[in-house]
Amino acid sequence: ILADASRLLAESLDSEQTLFTIAHVAVPSFADVVLVYLRDPQGKPGLKLVHAANPELLAAVRDLQRRGAFREIAPNHRVMTTGRSELQPKWTPERLVAEKVDEELASVMLRFGIGSTIDVPVVVGGRPIAVIAFAAGSTKVFDERDLVIAEELARRASTAMHNAELFDNAKAERERAEEEVMLRERLVAIVGHDLRTPLSAISMA
Repeated sequence: ILADASRLLAESLDSEQTLFTIAHVAVPSFADVVLVYLRDPQGKPGLKLVHAANPELLAAVRDLQRRGAFREIAPNHRVMTTGRSELQPKWTPERLVAEKVDEELASVMLRFGIGSTIDVPVVVGGRPIAVIAFAAGSTKVFDERDLVIAEELARRASTAMHNAELFDNAKAERERAEEEVMLRERLVAIVGHDLRTPLSAISMA
């Protein structure tokens, strides 16, 4: 999974494509569903994209998102705030209540047997800008080894997004420089044209 991620991430210089790639590489070989949260203007994680192996689960989460009924859970918010990963080996009904998970989302998690999650931060410029949540069904329980893989995927996503940011900045600088050259050439042409007439008159005189 890490080799595939590196190969695909190397082909993209777009931040959104980077997150899309991570989600699609991880499902279903590593997780049953991946949710990606981006920092909103208030600093809270808002659901950006979701990818799942089960089309019914995918449709259920997207329906919550479409209706505005989807709420991030406490681990997502903590990871976005602290920049530290969190492993939840087992979600129980009691645990869902303790973490104040929205009732509709909790219902979806229980209905599809989402019992284990890993939340990892994507850090660019020294601060978390996204959280990737890997979730597994009842047939898999995430452990510390899985946490290492998830953190490495997030690290590679962070590097790819940082490179995309550098590329965008360099592109913008180049476009500004090209625009300045064009303006300078236009100014020289205008000044040259305006000076040509009086110089011709002086020359004739």
